[in-house]
Amino acid sequence: MRAFGRAFRPGQCNNVYIFPGLGLGAILSGARRLSSAVFAAAARTLASLAYEDELAAGCVYPAIGRIREVSAHIAAAVIREVRAEGMPPGVCPADALSEVQAAMYQPVYGNYVL
Repeated sequence: MRAFGRAFRPGQCNNVYIFPGLGLGAILSGARRLSSAVFAAAARTLASLAYEDELAAGCVYPAIGRIREVSAHIAAAVIREVRAEGMPPGVCPADALSEVQAAMYQPVYGNYVL
């Protein structure tokens, strides 16, 4: 994001990067409770998604333009962790990413896909 002649990068890991994927994964998995291991899986997934050039530029998070991809991967990680903990049946862990992508809202306005 640019403002006042400067580039700003999001610094809110929880609100911007973690919670959307965490919420989607919780809904799709059918979990009623989320353990600390689920939050740790979401954090590890986020950390693994930053590209080398992003890290080299001093960013600790992936580019905001990749937020849908990041949220999908975090949601899939949440599903896999919930399933590993033996929570109620939901999306199959092996197909978690494709199931998440199919369930995600697609912002299409006229001929524009955001």
